[in-house]
Amino acid sequence: MVGACWPELVCQAENGKYLLTLGELGENGQVVVRTLTIPDADPRMVAILGDFWDSRTITEEFQDVIKVFQEFHSTGTVGNSLNSLSE
Repeated sequence: MVGACWPELVCQAENGKYLLTLGELGENGQVVVRTLTIPDADPRMVAILGDFWDSRTITEEFQDVIKVFQEFHSTGTVGNSLNSLSE
């Protein structure tokens, strides 16, 4: 991606459902994308902005979104402290 800055945290939202993605450069220079993972969520597909996502990558808790962005703002990345951000 030309002109991209890494890491990059993105939130897509629709109807109280939030998809968080964190793009980082891996050790080999390839982009690694991590998403919020909620393993005990009901596995189904959820539409956000016209795309379908696994419900286990979606949160309806806006406080989770705020916490992730606060951590990103203060550290420049997001650790695995929230439910787990995984590849």
